[in-house]
Amino acid sequence: MYALQGDTKGAVCSCLMGVDELDLEAELIISSADHYIKDDLQSIIEYFRSQQADAGVLSFESVHPKWSFVRLNADKQVVEAAEKISISSNAVSQFLGFFGGSRFVPIVCSFAAIIVGAVMMVVWPWCQKIIFSLGGLVDATGYLGTFIYGFVLHMLGLFGLHHIFYLPFWTTALGGSEVINGQLYEGTQRIFFAQLADPNTPHYYIGTARFMSGRFITMMFGLLGACLAMYHAARPENRKRVGGLLLLAALTSFLTGITEPIEFSFLFIAPALYVLHVVLEAFMLAHILHITIGQTFSGGFIDFILFGVLQVEAKTHWLWVPVVGVPWFLIYYFSFRYLIRHFDFKTPGREDMAAVSESVVSSQRAETIIKALGGRENIEELDCCATRLRVTVRSPQEVDEAMLTQSGARGVIKCGNRVQVIFGPHVTVIKNEIEEAIAS
Repeated sequence: MYALQGDTKGAVCSCLMGVDELDLEAELIISSADHYIKDDLQSIIEYFRSQQADAGVLSFESVHPKWSFVRLNADKQVVEAAEKISISSNAVSQFLGFFGGSRFVPIVCSFAAIIVGAVMMVVWPWCQKIIFSLGGLVDATGYLGTFIYGFVLHMLGLFGLHHIFYLPFWTTALGGSEVINGQLYEGTQRIFFAQLADPNTPHYYIGTARFMSGRFITMMFGLLGACLAMYHAARPENRKRVGGLLLLAALTSFLTGITEPIEFSFLFIAPALYVLHVVLEAFMLAHILHITIGQTFSGGFIDFILFGVLQVEAKTHWLWVPVVGVPWFLIYYFSFRYLIRHFDFKTPGREDMAAVSESVVSSQRAETIIKALGGRENIEELDCCATRLRVTVRSPQEVDEAMLTQSGARGVIKCGNRVQVIFGPHVTVIKNEIEEAIAS
């Protein structure tokens, strides 16, 4: 509620008096409380939106001087307006709409979600049957099924769809079922945490080895070997430049299990390395060795300590992780280093000399990223997730991928006018820097 002192010259004037309290990017509807509009306002608003107009007014036929009036052209566009002067028979009711701004997308999405939801009521049961059939295949084929699980999981990670695949194994009967203290639990993660709360559990559920534990070997050891291989394969004059980036990416993978900064550093320039990485996934190995270390989010050192080491060796067989992890580190290191040099993959630090330029310092990073995205006027929306900067641009042709890489990006994904720039877990800091730079 915004209180005004004294009279104003109308509803629009009243709103302008409170302009400091308004979100100028949001849709704005102005309507007088002493008028009743008997019509389908939703269809009127949708019409305004469909015309992509900056504003619209609701009019009716009258020539009484108590109203305001508008004159329209043949396309029903307002060409003239007057207060209390009947310049036409199109009297204006006290209802005006302004429909530009950032809320247009969520409004459209809300209606689209209704349609998608209705369609999915029919489609999803069939998708669910396929998923459960795949789960049956994984369960029936033993160690091979575990390998298939890891392979599909990594391949879906390319598109950010891996959550759709592994969550049914973690949270539904697809991942198994166990009765613990007289209560039925379904899903690997639910079973693990139920057993975690039961001091009488002699050994954790084998599904934990199949659908969780293999991540620790890859994320804490394997990918670190890949980082060291890329560092040693870099040109000597570039090692200092890429060393810090690879070290940060390696620590992120080791501590938290977030692997995107590493994977996206070679995915687009050397897809063969990603295929090798997928083949070397260690889920099947963890299954064979009965390593039953659970996790909340991913397979990093933090979860390894909490759900492996602190739960004692007899329950989790956590000692197998470093025992297998060290040779896994070496396998990744030598195979990645050989392939990079043999096929001359342009991994970080091996770019052509003409393309190599000095990395920007932190204080210049935001301006460099803005420039690489086509400038302030080319950026429509800016957001981020755990590791990626998500940007909607007006002209995708203006985006300079090479400059984004120079600013520290591990990879760039473009789809229409939407751009995702992979920076790593510090992306929230980068997003704040960009917003501050744009605002200034």
